[in-house]
Amino acid sequence: MQVALFGGSFNPPHVAHRLVGEWVLATQGADELWLVPTFQHPFRKDETLAPYAHRVAMTELLAKSLGNRARVCRIEEELGGVSYTINTIDALRAKFPHHTFKLIVGSDVAAELPKWKDIERLRERVQFIFVNRNGAPPHSRNVSPEFPAISSSNVRAQISKGAPPIGEVDHAILDY
Repeated sequence: MQVALFGGSFNPPHVAHRLVGEWVLATQGADELWLVPTFQHPFRKDETLAPYAHRVAMTELLAKSLGNRARVCRIEEELGGVSYTINTIDALRAKFPHHTFKLIVGSDVAAELPKWKDIERLRERVQFIFVNRNGAPPHSRNVSPEFPAISSSNVRAQISKGAPPIGEVDHAILDY
């Protein structure tokens, strides 16, 4: 089985996450899309993260909106501690030896790849699916359309000001 992994803080998940998920399922040969909420962020974003259980619950709502080929994978919670992508991939490959994994990476994050733990080992273990985010330079191997530059931090800022992010977050997630 070909599984596309879409990791992130999902704090909260937003419409651009949904659009990327739909595009990957429709065009990238993935049998399933597994949304992987970060348990403990390696780049010290934890002070701004909602509790893991809430981010998982919101990501479950996103998965539901994507249909029966999408689900939430809580492997990073099982591993505990700081969430390094290489550890997540190694654990998933051990747990699901007959699956092939692809990793979705936004063009806004692609420049950070050299900072990732054991990036060369990661490149040997997964195929990357680079997706273009409006406002970020496209990756050289990017084949995706340009997705909206919606960010979870901007969504949270709007909510804190009492301005609901209409058009940026699914209603079910916003209600949550």
